Amino acid sequence: MKLAHPTYQQLLKDVPNIKKYFTVELLNVPGEKHKLIKCIKHIFADAPLLMIMAGCHGEEPAPPLAFFKNYQRIAEAAETHRVNLVLYPLVNPWGFSRNKRLNRLGFWNSLICRARSFYTRP
Repeated sequence: MKLAHPTYQQLLKDVPNIKKYFTVELLNVPGEKHKLIKCIKHIFADAPLLMIMAGCHGEEPAPPLAFFKNYQRIAEAAETHRVNLVLYPLVNPWGFSRNKRLNRLGFWNSLICRARSFYTRP
């Protein structure tokens, strides 16, 4: 099946550019082949924290694609509004790569729950 959007591997090619604006971590998730992308914009220790997770449903590519198209503007907005930002732009890379709502295990939320376990304040 041909996807109407870039593949996950193609999106990962933007990581070096994203690193100009965010601290980027590629997290290993137990039982998953794909790494989870975590982007952190640390403004200052006492700033409010905003955590965003996108790409839960693989057949809904718009939120992750919006991040990969607008990461510079998102980082600038965090600076302007003085908020620390932790962003997971694509929490279901398996479903995204296959245009499937669920992950490889047939769950919509197992990777999301795992992403929450990776949360740490910047």
